[in-house]
Amino acid sequence: MELNNKKILITGGAGFIGSNLALTLQIKYPDNKYFVVDNFSSGNFDNLMGFKGKIITGDIFETDLAKYFDSLDVIFHQAAVTDSSSNKIIENNIKGFKNVLEFAIKSNAKLIYASSASVYGRSQQPWEVGKNEVPTDDYGESKLAIDNIAREHFDRICIIGLRYFPVSKRYNYLNICIKDAIKANLLASQFPNSRIFNVGPGKYNIKKQIKKTWWDKLLSGKTVQAGFDLYDGYYWKLRKIIKKRLLQTSDIFFK
Repeated sequence: MELNNKKILITGGAGFIGSNLALTLQIKYPDNKYFVVDNFSSGNFDNLMGFKGKIITGDIFETDLAKYFDSLDVIFHQAAVTDSSSNKIIENNIKGFKNVLEFAIKSNAKLIYASSASVYGRSQQPWEVGKNEVPTDDYGESKLAIDNIAREHFDRICIIGLRYFPVSKRYNYLNICIKDAIKANLLASQFPNSRIFNVGPGKYNIKKQIKKTWWDKLLSGKTVQAGFDLYDGYYWKLRKIIKKRLLQTSDIFFK
């Protein structure tokens, strides 16, 4: 999908990932109409300085999207309750996703949503989509439930889930950089089929560019070398970690 002349919604758009995504999209694709929904419980207006789109204040699990939109072309669903002390973290996260999903189906919109590597809990590595999904907290439970709901609707619209490993401002061996999390969303916007991806850490190489035929190589089972790798069943051992501390499987893999 070409992201030009589209109506695009970013939920949780005042948060860390959501605001960076909104501002990046605005710069890269200025001809679109952008909308942000956020309740500002953790995000803040300062994150959206320079944002030229419309901001809607409210909880995504109870916001009537039909009140604001006739239709949308793309929804980046980043909103989530992450506070482990909340006794409604599972209920509200699932309600929020269902609300967005329902409107995406009604609009025939592409839905790209934030999942989490927390769905794997402390299960045995390597962590692959569809395997070892044993969350150990309410947040992980909510994300796995959302993934399962998404799978039930894969044949209705294009739905792409991104299982982020921890995201930080800077590069390190355990987290993915915010720039890579944003790039993962941009890659997902181009991917033609419904699917859930792991988004893992690595060393970012800005000099390499995305190849136009990367999805054809992916679908044929080949590894794509374009500043990232997108594939199943391969393991990347994080370097310079004593005694091989961590082994992860990443479908969107930055190096």
